[in-house]
Amino acid sequence: MNRWVLGLVLVLSALWWLLSQDTAQHSKPINQVSLKSSEIEQQAEHQTIKQKLKTRAIQANSSQQNTTPNESIAGDDWSYLAIYRRLEWADVCQRYYRFAVRAQKNAASDFVSSFIKNDHHGNTVTAIDPRVESGLTRYQSRCETLKSAVFAYSQVDETELTYSNTVLLELQKLLDTTPTKTKKEKHLKSHVVMVQVFNQAQEELQKSYRESVAAESEKAEFLQRQMMALSQEMMALAEWLDPQEALAAYEALITEINHIDDQWVESYKGKGEAYQNALSNVLGHWIEIQAHLVGSDPDVFKLIKMASEWTRDVTRMGISVSAYRSELDLYLNTPGEQMMEAFGITSFALFSEAANPAAILYLCGLGYDCGSDSALAMQLCIKHYQEMPAACEVSVQDFYFNHALSPNLLEDVLTLYQWMEENYGE
Repeated sequence: MNRWVLGLVLVLSALWWLLSQDTAQHSKPINQVSLKSSEIEQQAEHQTIKQKLKTRAIQANSSQQNTTPNESIAGDDWSYLAIYRRLEWADVCQRYYRFAVRAQKNAASDFVSSFIKNDHHGNTVTAIDPRVESGLTRYQSRCETLKSAVFAYSQVDETELTYSNTVLLELQKLLDTTPTKTKKEKHLKSHVVMVQVFNQAQEELQKSYRESVAAESEKAEFLQRQMMALSQEMMALAEWLDPQEALAAYEALITEINHIDDQWVESYKGKGEAYQNALSNVLGHWIEIQAHLVGSDPDVFKLIKMASEWTRDVTRMGISVSAYRSELDLYLNTPGEQMMEAFGITSFALFSEAANPAAILYLCGLGYDCGSDSALAMQLCIKHYQEMPAACEVSVQDFYFNHALSPNLLEDVLTLYQWMEENYGE
C-alpha cells in the first residue's frame, strides 16, 4: 500500500477510535440489553425524532393526495433529476421485469399470483391478503408505465425486449448524457460520478484479485510437482549401496526442498504489484467517499452510504457484510462497522436488525420520499409482504413504527438514528 494511503488510514482509524470511546464505555449489547438509557433527556430526544419522522410522513402523504401514483414524475420531464428518479424506480422494478421477460412465452401468466407462488416455492396459495394484492398490482402498473415511457422516449422497440435490465440500462445511458442545470442536479451528479469511479476501482481490484489467485495457484501447483519429484528421489535413496553417496544426495535434496518451501511461503506473502496498486486505489476512493456522508441532501446520503457499505440493496444500507470484500486485504471498516464498534457491539446479525432500519429512517428524516407510494416503500412491500402485509399500504415510517419493530428494538433504532444525526449532520 502507498505510504500516504496507509498514513491516512491510520489517522482516520485513530480519529474514529477517539470519537467512539465515550460511547463505547457506556454501551450495552444490542437487542439483548437495549441500547436505550433511562435518562429523561434521551427519552425526550427519541420523542423528538419520532415526531420529526411522523411530520415528514404526514407531509409526504398530503403531497401524494394531489398526485396520482404514476404521475409523480411528469411525462414530459426528462431532466437529470427526473431521470435519476426513474432510475431508482427501475431498480425496484427489476424483479417485475425479470418476470415479464420470462412471461413472454406465456402471455396468460398473472404477475401477482405467480410472484407469490414463486416466493412460496411453488406451493399453492389459497388466499392473498388484499393489501398485498393491491400493493403488487400497483407495483406492476408502475413498472409497466415506467417501461413504456422509457421505451417511447429512447425509441426502443418493446417487441425486441429480451433482457430484464433493458430499462435500467437505457436510463443509465440517459443519465450519463443528460446535462445538469440546477444546483441540486450538479451536486447530485458529482456524487454519482464519484460512486461510478469507486465501483470501477472495485471491479479492477476484483479482476486483479482473481488474476493473482490464479497465478498463485499455478505457481503452487508447479512447486508441488517439484516437491513430489524430490520426495520420490529421496525415497529411492534407500536402494543405494554406498551410504556416503546416499547421505550426500540426501543433504542435497534437503537443501533443494527447503529452497522450494521458501518459494512456496514467499508466493503467499503478497498478491503482486498490480493487486497492491488496485487495492491502494480502492482505499483512496473509499476514504474520499466516506468523507461525503456528512450533509443534508437525502439523495447524496443514500447514494454515498450504500456505496460505502459496498451494497446495492437499500435495505442493507445501515450495515452490510460482503463475502467478496472479506476476501480482500482491506484496512478500513464500512460506516456501519464503525458505528457498531462505537457501541462496542460484536454481533453483526443483532446489530444489523437495528442499524438497517435506523439508516432508512435517517434517510426519511433528511427528506427522502418515504411515502406509502414511494419506491422505498414498494421495496419494503416486496421484501416483507409475507410476514407483514401492512408493508404494502403504509409509509416507511409507519411500517417501522407500528409494524416491524418491537418497542425495545425501536428504542435501539432511535439511539442509532441519534448517533447518525450527531456524526453525519451538518
